[in-house]
Amino acid sequence: MNGMNLNMPMNAGHQMDVNMLYQKILELSEMLRENREQTQAIVAGAEELAVGAARGDRSALLTDGRTSTDSSSCEWGGSDPTRSQR
Repeated sequence: MNGMNLNMPMNAGHQMDVNMLYQKILELSEMLRENREQTQAIVAGAEELAVGAARGDRSALLTDGRTSTDSSSCEWGGSDPTRSQR
């Protein structure tokens, strides 16, 4: 960095690129937060099923594979990944 003047202003195109990258980082950060929340809900449901299975309790399992406590709040962004593919 010898000889570089770090106090020089950025040109307009470079500033726009930096702003666009920053916005994408914010969007990806939000997506990551949502994915973490969904993953935690899936893991909690799987743990609930595992505990129920260990006790021999099948009443918590619905016909579509979701637990009775999670059935109304479950959102799948498309096809159900728990179902087998043909």
